[in-house]
Amino acid sequence: MRKRTIAIVTLVVIAGMGWVLIVFSSAVFIGYKKLTWADKSTRLELIQSDNLESVPGVRVLDANNPFFKVTQREPNRIGIKWAETKLVLKNQTCRIAQLGTGMVMVMGQLNDDKEYPTIIDTGNPMWLIVSDTVVADGKLEIYPIQEVDKDIGGFCHVSGVQIGDMAIINPMCHYALGHYERRVLGRTIWKQRDMNLGLGLIRKFLYVLIDNITCEVEFCTKGGFEAEPNESWSQYSMSIEKDELDQERLMVYIPIAGQTRKVVFDTGFNCGLTTTEKIWEKLSDDLTMLRIRNSRLATPEGIVACRKITVEKLQVANASINNAIIFVESIDTPFGEKFLTLGMGYFQDTVIVLDFERGLMWIKDPLSR
Repeated sequence: MRKRTIAIVTLVVIAGMGWVLIVFSSAVFIGYKKLTWADKSTRLELIQSDNLESVPGVRVLDANNPFFKVTQREPNRIGIKWAETKLVLKNQTCRIAQLGTGMVMVMGQLNDDKEYPTIIDTGNPMWLIVSDTVVADGKLEIYPIQEVDKDIGGFCHVSGVQIGDMAIINPMCHYALGHYERRVLGRTIWKQRDMNLGLGLIRKFLYVLIDNITCEVEFCTKGGFEAEPNESWSQYSMSIEKDELDQERLMVYIPIAGQTRKVVFDTGFNCGLTTTEKIWEKLSDDLTMLRIRNSRLATPEGIVACRKITVEKLQVANASINNAIIFVESIDTPFGEKFLTLGMGYFQDTVIVLDFERGLMWIKDPLSR
């Protein structure tokens, strides 16, 4: 009788453990599904600020301050006389490591204080832009001018930016009225805090070399670019022109899909080629499409709808790109409908040089890479 009782108890315990295991497995599975669903619910959102004047520690500058003077203030027309900006390098060149994000990005120290990711962005026509989060973090002094741009809040005082051995003293600086945040189930898990070094400053260098093989960037203020005798490079005409919004853009005449085309070259864009529907109608005639799907692009103005198109092969400069991705925006771009925008996406395995002294873009040939 006793043995029978023990056997029954043992069976009950085993059955109970089995149910516990089933419940535990179900809980793990449900938990996994929730984690998976949470991962899928991650959203990138543009968070906009009305103003920064009320942020604790942020001081509003007078119109006549030691850093710049407002000489004219009218809707859509602001006159500013800025103090002299200086580029100080210990040597003729400054070489610094990239952060490896796809776009050209390094670390920069703001006002001898905190370091922030700094985008070297030829697609930005201004000198320096800091996000509203950087203004709040650094308690920067600002001068609000809402008329400058719907995404720009005004000017702010930056005494200096240190990038490697290079110091940029008293740069003309704007601040943005928004930043991107990555959210999961409504909770912020990442907040954009960065600086953006634009074309206004970049063009002050004799050349900027972007080495995506060693993942470095080189700035030069003395002595022009000289290629090594044993290396082979291709050269393309490069100039700075104004777009339809009267903003300066870096334009390059470069072979794309069998024709030399005029493109806006944007080092702050980590994709390959972006265009509009009107240009795509002509460009697509010479391309074999493999896939087309709806997608989205994050821009300073927000996230815009587009089509992500994969083509079998795309000739860009001196290279042939297999399975090349092209983004086609459904709306017109700020650069006007006649321009293509070329980013860094097709140049991740080579070296390019923006030679402002000669007005040339150099790209290292595939056999020399």
